[in-house]
Amino acid sequence: MSSRQLQRLAVTPPSEDSDNVVPGSRYTNRQSPSSSNHQSPAEAAPQRAHRACEKCTRTKKKCDKGLPACSRCTRLATNCCYDFVVNPPSLTIVDHGVAAQQPYNAAGDPGSAFEWLNQVDFTASQIMQLLTSRGVDWKASVTMYFGTINTWLAVIHPEVWERRVAAAQLETNPDDVDLALMVLCIHLLTIWNCDEFSPTAMLEHPLYQSAKRIWILRKAFSKAKIEHIQAGVLISLYELGHGNISRCYQTFGEAAAIGKVLYLKPGKYVKEEEDLPADPEEEQKRALWWVLVIMDKISHEQSATLWTPLQMDMPAEDDLLPTEHHLWDTEQNKTVKMVKRYPVTIPASVRVGAFQRSCQAAILLGYACHWEVASAEQEEPPSVYSFVQLETATRNLCEALITRSETWGENLNTYALCASLFCLLFYSFMYSANHPDAPARDPETDMEMKKAVAGINFTIGLVIDGSRGIFNAYTNQDEVLEHCAPVWPYAQYHTMQLLFHYEALLEDGQGQLAEVRQSVENTAKRWGCCRWLLEEFDRVQAARSGGATMCRNPMFIGLQRSALAFDHGHKTALTPLQAYTGEEGNVWSKRLIGDEADKDEASRRRLLTWQLPLDDPCWSQASSHDWSVVDTPSFTKRLSVGYTDTGYDEP
Repeated sequence: MSSRQLQRLAVTPPSEDSDNVVPGSRYTNRQSPSSSNHQSPAEAAPQRAHRACEKCTRTKKKCDKGLPACSRCTRLATNCCYDFVVNPPSLTIVDHGVAAQQPYNAAGDPGSAFEWLNQVDFTASQIMQLLTSRGVDWKASVTMYFGTINTWLAVIHPEVWERRVAAAQLETNPDDVDLALMVLCIHLLTIWNCDEFSPTAMLEHPLYQSAKRIWILRKAFSKAKIEHIQAGVLISLYELGHGNISRCYQTFGEAAAIGKVLYLKPGKYVKEEEDLPADPEEEQKRALWWVLVIMDKISHEQSATLWTPLQMDMPAEDDLLPTEHHLWDTEQNKTVKMVKRYPVTIPASVRVGAFQRSCQAAILLGYACHWEVASAEQEEPPSVYSFVQLETATRNLCEALITRSETWGENLNTYALCASLFCLLFYSFMYSANHPDAPARDPETDMEMKKAVAGINFTIGLVIDGSRGIFNAYTNQDEVLEHCAPVWPYAQYHTMQLLFHYEALLEDGQGQLAEVRQSVENTAKRWGCCRWLLEEFDRVQAARSGGATMCRNPMFIGLQRSALAFDHGHKTALTPLQAYTGEEGNVWSKRLIGDEADKDEASRRRLLTWQLPLDDPCWSQASSHDWSVVDTPSFTKRLSVGYTDTGYDEP
């Protein structure tokens, strides 16, 4: 951002939507540049222009035609212009020599995109010209959005949208600023990655930066509206998909705060009202509450945000799921809408829409987070049986997705949330079971360890099957990428980590790793986060090849990875804490994990550690050096459900 922009933002006047402007404040005294030489009435007689100024004309406000600036523009500290035409010239994005209709040039200076973005107030026409100046068919973008993202994250109710668009006259005489902003945000989520070899190019895209700035100013200087929540969610989803989860969490937090101001609630279940038709406006508000619940979990997908507070309350047992279900009808060969009011406690076997499946997965993941916090406060380590009900419910949901779903694309978000849950449960158990103060447990003979190891193997296959399923479900790769949820690449990335670290436990681990990596490479054409994740993976791989003792990197949903230091003299795999303190064998002079902050118990508690005999076959490919460091990952997920007496497929 240029110094001029920063200077203007430092003293931001209130917009026309502000309820009050305090007399005598710096805003009432600050004049527009054209009025800097304004004389007092004693020095010159008042003069009037022959027409109303541009701002008053476009906002349909009464203008006193004062010279050199009208009183309204003076009060709002904006430029007052009498020399203008009714239809402003086209606004074009400056891409440093690249035509407006051509793809965005990441090397361009986004700060020079629009001079008028220095202002506080925006008209619907100006926002729509952001798209039309680039040759964007916004109707096509809206159609694509409703056929993909909105199926599993129903931010916008289709019927409400159609009515609003018809009334706003977006093509002829747009007058709804917030609706125009929604169109811009929708288009953002349909843009493919402009540079699949750059992890940050899409975060420098001028359309994204323009939308973010307009949204910030609209919500700051106007009354809270549903559209502000919707735009914030869409922008935060864009930020997640293009690799900045911290920014996603911040943006979502502001949208969630507006939802609390507007008192969004899911509604209550009443059995007698199960088949009651839903009012579109009320249904949109209820669905938007669920959107915030889902995004609350999605925004905690990495370590940068994992330990930040959840921003939405868990639903009560009598809360309603979204009441409009969009299901595939095989006889009609199309998706049909069914209205049915279900409470959140319905079993997974009940057929519901893709959006409702996302809600169910978010609920389960929320319970897993509460379990993790509760187990951390207990003196005794948790047992796998302490989360057996939650784990079973999640497995039932996975089974329902497989046996009662028509399309892969609509359920990828649900698969990813289920993977997060399995990661959290098994990670916490594995750490506690192998804490330095706990007795050593053999994964070949200890039943709970066998369950945990089998569960990790189970989840690896889950993500691999999911990657194959989405690419086999559509006729061409473009359709695959259109339906790929932005959270799915994160699950693929962590599967790569598991395959890299657990190669000895798996059949054809290298082949599977190559397959998943190629899937992430292909997805990089759609979502910029893929390149960031691949670079992160390559960095860890290179550090291992270079003999680094430990690279601290965030795992799925932010869980950290620990190291196993092999003490060949004692034939055991030491935990990081043991390696650091010199317990159970050789003493190393330096830490094997992270930075000094990891020495506190809160950080150590989240480090996955194992103690395995060195002659265990899973370490058959271990280094022959005196000691080796193995970076143990957390977890993944599987799409095919199998049951054994241990509760999982045996590894």
